[in-house]
Amino acid sequence: MLKSLRRKLTLWFIGLFLVIYGCGGATAIFVFESGLSAAIDDEVEALAEEIMPSIRVINERPSLKLWAAHAGHLKMPASIQLFDAEGNLYEAYGPPGVPRLTEGPLSGMINGKSLSLRSNYERLDLPSKYPGYLQIQISTGHRDSAINQLIFTMLVLVPFLVIAVGLTGYIFAGQAVAPVAKSMDILKRFVADAGHEFNTPVAVIEASIQTLEESLKEHNLPTDILEIIARASTGMKELAADLILLASIDSPQVELPKDTLTLDEIIQPSFEAMTELAKNKSISLTHSQIPEATIFGNEHALKIMLSNILSNALKYTDNNGSVHLSVDKNENSISISVKDSGIGIPKEHIENIFDRFYRVEKSRSRSAGGSGLGLSIVKAIIEVHNGNIKVESTPGKGSVFIITLPTSGRSSFTG
Repeated sequence: MLKSLRRKLTLWFIGLFLVIYGCGGATAIFVFESGLSAAIDDEVEALAEEIMPSIRVINERPSLKLWAAHAGHLKMPASIQLFDAEGNLYEAYGPPGVPRLTEGPLSGMINGKSLSLRSNYERLDLPSKYPGYLQIQISTGHRDSAINQLIFTMLVLVPFLVIAVGLTGYIFAGQAVAPVAKSMDILKRFVADAGHEFNTPVAVIEASIQTLEESLKEHNLPTDILEIIARASTGMKELAADLILLASIDSPQVELPKDTLTLDEIIQPSFEAMTELAKNKSISLTHSQIPEATIFGNEHALKIMLSNILSNALKYTDNNGSVHLSVDKNENSISISVKDSGIGIPKEHIENIFDRFYRVEKSRSRSAGGSGLGLSIVKAIIEVHNGNIKVESTPGKGSVFIITLPTSGRSSFTG
């Protein structure tokens, strides 16, 4: 569980980093692009201010022919255009541009080539009968190349940064779960010690009950109180056994013996052990045909797991109800479903029912008996066998517990 928690924390760490990196990268690209675009616009305005005084009126129309005849090389390639008041092109100089009055970003096709430009125009203030506009367009190819290079660099860095952040996150996650691991070790030792310590007083109580029963019978006194004590003693004995079992499953030093088992070896004994309880409550306890399949696991643990599921279904199913067990065989797994017509489980409680000592309805749960560890043991055994369990339930209509276990030798039996 701690390894899983450490992996989850590491993945959260990596995910958070990717979100921050993505947002930060997008912001950096936006600021970089805005800065380059602003620099290009400044160049366009500066070039317009430089050219504007060179415009002359020829044949009552603005013209740059005299400027073009004497102009040297511009600081940067630019398409320079003169338009009339209606937006018709008079003259054009320099590299090809888009012959349309516009401002800001501009794209178009010239001679089969795609162009990306920044454009700006200004109205001419000349003593001409035909006023017009001066427009300057500059290619943004270098800007786009710089932005693409920045994006490419950021993408190339992602796997290296993810590895570095993942290793760092894994180390920090290990430090974060260390106190949890220590606390869990203490709790596991306490559970194991408590389970063993329970056995001594329970044995004393059982021996004392026998002695008291004989003494009361000799004096013709009622023994009803002894039955109450015996039931309480049995409950304590079951609790001790469950605590010891949980401690064994949780302990990393304990390796459960394993073997290749048939489904029939697991299901039939567990099923038959519950028939008497079903008869006492007039509950129809049935199962579907058991397919031929094998599981690599611990026979005793798997029987306890299935017995606890069946016992839980019978306890919370009213008299004359039904409990049905069915098995489905898939390519690499088997699915065991236990469906009952019992009281059901409210949706908000389903995710907690596998917690130790958790009870949905405390009064009814205690009256039904049990230590409150049955489903916790079920989940622990299933996880040790690399399986999973899910629950579907409708209050008042019943529940379905669905257990999935691998059929091949994929299990790990260390706690």
